[in-house]
Amino acid sequence: MLNTSCANWATRARPSLSPTPSLAALSSAASITRAREQQVLLLVSAGFSNREIAAQFSLAESTIKTHLKNIYRKLGVNNRTRAVAQARALELA
Repeated sequence: MLNTSCANWATRARPSLSPTPSLAALSSAASITRAREQQVLLLVSAGFSNREIAAQFSLAESTIKTHLKNIYRKLGVNNRTRAVAQARALELA
């Protein structure tokens, strides 16, 4: 019985982990027109920390956090991992 249930579990369809861009996300993403937000998003997608991004642009780390909050809002996400995934799905990064 256990082997049958394991086999059924292994063959079950798995949900897709990649985000599907919605119309709202696409229109919000189009509003990421500020050059600095685009640059921050690119560096975040490359794995840079807030501190490293701030040093790159000679800005305060709090300024980078503000840019990220704006990016999250525009992409409809709540963290940097989802922002990167959404940006890649929308071909922004």
